[in-house]
Parts: sequence; structure tokens; C-alpha cells
Amino acid sequence: EDWGPVTRKSGVQIFRKLDPRDALMKCCISIQAPLETVFNLVTDISRKGEWDHNYAEGRIIEKMADDMDIYYGIASIGPLMQRRDYVALRLQKKQANGCVSVMRSVVHAEAP
Repeated sequence: EDWGPVTRKSGVQIFRKLDPRDALMKCCISIQAPLETVFNLVTDISRKGEWDHNYAEGRIIEKMADDMDIYYGIASIGPLMQRRDYVALRLQKKQANGCVSVMRSVVHAEAP
């Protein structure tokens, strides 16, 4: 798969795709909780503020399938930086051995 380690801290592993044409990263973590509970927490926009301390607000712009949507979010990174907004295509799936959540920046007519 050609992934190289970036960091490992407090049980979280971050990897970067080694192909210089791709700016892909992935995060792997083991959580002692039922898969369904973790998946529901991470994919529920109304609960995002419970686990993402940079989250200011967000909404689904377009539902494309049961596991795919276009998401508009605003991140509040800290007192020295202005809020950042972003639009992303999100694909989120449960698998037998874990969850996969992929986001990719996109442009959408209904986003500011």
C-alpha cells in the first residue's frame, strides 16, 4: 500500500501516502468500545462537537447515498486564526474489522 509512518502518540498512528503525487493521510486507532457506538458517534453531525474540539458548525448539503454525502463544515482552530470553512465529499462505511471514513475536498454550488 506504500504508506509511511508520520507519528505515533497515545495509541494513535498517522500515516502518509508515499507517492508524492498524493497528499493522502490516514489515522489508525484502537478504541475499547463497540464498533456501532464509535461509528455512530463519529458519523453523527449533531454530536461532532463532543469529540472534535475545532468543530464550530456543520451541515449536510447533499445526501448522495446511505454512506455518502457532501458536508459543509466550519472549524474554529484557535484565538490566533480565523474560522475555516470547507466542503467535503464524505464516504463512511462499517466493515467487519473496523470503520472507514474518507473525506475529500470538493466544490459544491450550495456551499459558500
